[in-house]
Amino acid sequence: MSDTSAQAEGLLVEFCEEAMELLQEIPERLSEFSQSPSNLEPLHVVFRSVHTIKGNAGFFGLPVLKKFAHRLENSLDELREGNVDVTPDLIRNLVQAIDVLSEMVTSIEEGAADATIEPAHENLLAEIERAIADGKDASPEERLLASILEVAEEMAQFDREDVQKWADRLRSIAALVGDSREEESRESTPGPTDENASLKAFQGRTYRCGDADVTEEVRKLLAVFEASEAGQDPRPLGDAFLKACSELAEKASGSGKDETAKQLSSVREDFATLYGSPLDLDENLLGVIWERLAPTLASLVDAPPSGQQEKPDASTDAPQASTQKKASPKTSKNRFLRVREERIDSFLEDVSSLFITIERLKDLQQRMAERLKVHELVDELRQVNATLSGQSTALQQSVVELRRVPARELFSKFPRVARSLASKLGKQVDVHLEGEEIEIDKSLIEDLDGPLMHMVRNVCDHGIETPEEREARGVSPVGNLWLSCSLTKTHVVITVRDDGRGIDPDRLRKKAVESGWHSPEAAAALSDQEAVELIFHPGMSTAEQITEISGRGVGLDVVRTRLREHNGDVKVESKVGEGTTFRLEIPIRRAVVVVDGLLLREGRSSFVLPFEFIREIVRIRQEDVCETAGGSVVRLRGEPYAAKTLAELLGVQSQQPLWNDGCCDGVLVTHKKQTLFLMVEAVLGQRKVVVSDLASILPQCDRLSGVAQLGGGKLALVLNASELIRSACSK
Repeated sequence: MSDTSAQAEGLLVEFCEEAMELLQEIPERLSEFSQSPSNLEPLHVVFRSVHTIKGNAGFFGLPVLKKFAHRLENSLDELREGNVDVTPDLIRNLVQAIDVLSEMVTSIEEGAADATIEPAHENLLAEIERAIADGKDASPEERLLASILEVAEEMAQFDREDVQKWADRLRSIAALVGDSREEESRESTPGPTDENASLKAFQGRTYRCGDADVTEEVRKLLAVFEASEAGQDPRPLGDAFLKACSELAEKASGSGKDETAKQLSSVREDFATLYGSPLDLDENLLGVIWERLAPTLASLVDAPPSGQQEKPDASTDAPQASTQKKASPKTSKNRFLRVREERIDSFLEDVSSLFITIERLKDLQQRMAERLKVHELVDELRQVNATLSGQSTALQQSVVELRRVPARELFSKFPRVARSLASKLGKQVDVHLEGEEIEIDKSLIEDLDGPLMHMVRNVCDHGIETPEEREARGVSPVGNLWLSCSLTKTHVVITVRDDGRGIDPDRLRKKAVESGWHSPEAAAALSDQEAVELIFHPGMSTAEQITEISGRGVGLDVVRTRLREHNGDVKVESKVGEGTTFRLEIPIRRAVVVVDGLLLREGRSSFVLPFEFIREIVRIRQEDVCETAGGSVVRLRGEPYAAKTLAELLGVQSQQPLWNDGCCDGVLVTHKKQTLFLMVEAVLGQRKVVVSDLASILPQCDRLSGVAQLGGGKLALVLNASELIRSACSK
């Protein structure tokens, strides 16, 4: 593959990635617009995204994708003009069209030469166009004209001369009103307040940057677009464009307008790339440049064209309003730097090594204090070590941020998946996203993707009913699915909620008896919540028949198993006729796993117990422990707790007696409302350690979560406290 071909392929991949990023937020913006049609800003965002994809599709020679995006763009443009009845069906069709556009981009990303438009896609666009045309509300003037013409036609049916005279008079009034409206439309010129504002709106104005008049530089920039609009070749004006853009950026920087200078420099780089390529500077390519340049020029407008007055109010025709809008933090664009994941991982390994070095220094400091009598040097070493420890912790926290991505990346595909599955099943569903801006570690997206896919499929197949069934129980024929993300101190929580039929506990009891899992008596004794929990039993399926979507008894048990592999879990709540809520919890993943824990000794081995599971550290007497049929129990302040030795839980032989002078060290640990008193040989103190995973070496050792390096070449095993507690309390 030649360098040019490789570069073109790389650019195409970037186009697909950026297009998918643009498309991800469109359904949410359309939902915002449907809730408040008077607020056109969400619709402007949607229009700009589709416009950008259309322009880039033309740049990369993708005519089918460009055609589809162009027709959708036209419909959105008509919708932006207002006077259209915004119905739920119209919004739903627009979202479906965005789904189709996403599928087209995905097919190109996977290697297709271009997208394909199927008859169903054509029908969808036609339905959107027809809905917009039929939904247009007539303006007061148009209604007046229609009424006048209607009266005129009715009066013209009479033979009396005076009636005919009035009819002719009404026709002439209607003609005058119509001519006046056409002339007003021709003379009106929009202000340059939007990146999609017409070129005409920028002509004839004066421009200032600080104290400098920059009108001449702006005119040289506009000349390229004017030539293209007039059908002339803009290439001869390219050098002047680049020079004017550089000069304007310098003046902006000198005037303290750093953001304007950055935008102009970025525009110059983009134009230079196109100008230096063998491609023609057609309207699509220049349209991409104009889209980025227009808002910057709008912020430099100094005065209206001669003979025209600026509107005194803060309407959309005022450049000042546009400038304020661009400066709003809510509408400013985040800047991203793409970094290869393996480079981040390599950096994280270096940070891990730094923590190990710190632990070695701590150990060296301790041994020096014990063996040498150079207290001043030891104290100085302690101070240096404390400073290095603080700096490394700050570095670790900064690196963790590099791996965090918005939950939107996890959720992005599921609205489209849900709508597609529901359509195959003859159902309708609206998907609502919440908390998608919350940032989580990238690895969690891979861990949660499979379980969440099972949940969405389950909702579409079992939760949401058909439109006829929903109408029969008196609710909207369109079902709703909510996906939300939230954070606790230690866990990422994904909630999947629907307003469907709910889970019938009696049906699950019956299924459990038929499958032989419970006797009729045992099934009848189950509470409703216990019966609902049966959906996680392997092989459980309430589907009447096997389909390509579900019905084989594989699904929710896999979800729970997968989450528990990562120390997570899933809970369910449901009410018949109201809906079901699944709550997926998984521990927050950190890129460099640094555990702040308690160092324990058992025999010749050292163990680290993470502090997040520790409620209390106590020293108990032997008489505080009593033996029962269920095992050892210890009483603390009158409260009984199950007690286990660490050696017993790990299945190892203790090298020394547990009780020393009739006492032993103990740690009260808790996880998800389960509490255990852990008796150990010795508590050595607090340690912060870097954990290396043991799963690849000891995949069956689920009670250990890793190994940590201590100073002096010693190692400590990190305890999986949640699994220790679960196994101890289940016995």
